[in-house]
Amino acid sequence: MDMKPPSSRPGFTLVELLVVTGITLVLLGLLLPHLQQSRRAAFRTACTAQVRQMAVSITAYASDASGRVPFPFRARNRHGHTFWTTPNGRALPPEAPLAAGDFWVYPMLDDYGGWFDSPRLQCPLDNQSEDYIRWASAQTGTSPDRLWIPLTRPISRAFYTRPSSLAHDRPTPLGPADARVAKIFEVAFPSSKAFVFEEVPFHPESGAHAMTPSLEHAGLTVSAADGSVAVRRPADAIPPVLIGNLTPTPPYTLMPDRYDTLERAMAAFQHTRGSVLGRDW
Repeated sequence: MDMKPPSSRPGFTLVELLVVTGITLVLLGLLLPHLQQSRRAAFRTACTAQVRQMAVSITAYASDASGRVPFPFRARNRHGHTFWTTPNGRALPPEAPLAAGDFWVYPMLDDYGGWFDSPRLQCPLDNQSEDYIRWASAQTGTSPDRLWIPLTRPISRAFYTRPSSLAHDRPTPLGPADARVAKIFEVAFPSSKAFVFEEVPFHPESGAHAMTPSLEHAGLTVSAADGSVAVRRPADAIPPVLIGNLTPTPPYTLMPDRYDTLERAMAAFQHTRGSVLGRDW
């Protein structure tokens, strides 16, 4: 009976296995940051393309509407009194036209599959809108397709405010008399006026979230009225008009400079000095 000699090839020792595992972990540690950067860059590219496409579609809509940007509300008259409603008849406050840019998609829903929560309207990193819609639907008992939810990529409110109303800081809020739907060709500086922009920073490299003290340093995807798109920070914008209570409130009573900075960051790209006749950068 032939007996084969035992194999002389040794297996891995524990030390060798630990060395290989350590080298693998080091390589992964070196590669992961680059992979994450590539992933963020891909999301930013997709976000930029979405905002650019929104600007194109809105401009196309305006060209068929005598140049006017989309206005989602309807004026109704009852006993000589004019008031605003949504297309399905829901009554709105008198100052609603000033916020029309937050709902610009509603006259154009067919272009987005008839659904305001279309992925084409959201940043790829927006994981909040869907959860919020489900919550709002449950709280109100309203079908999701009938909800009115502000978009996270609005049209600048300057397009719905009279230039004279945004001439300077004002202690009183804007009212119905300050509302006006602008026309695309009225923009005085198309390459320097924000049009559609990412109001909420979803991109992790921005290091900020809405309503945080670092909002002014957030990198927001902003489309200008000429269709160009760039990442811009509120801190770099031309100071906008401050509206309403200009006195610091808690917790900013001990930090008046901080209050002013945050208020201006929130108004950036929205309350442009001179409205569509002014510049944001």
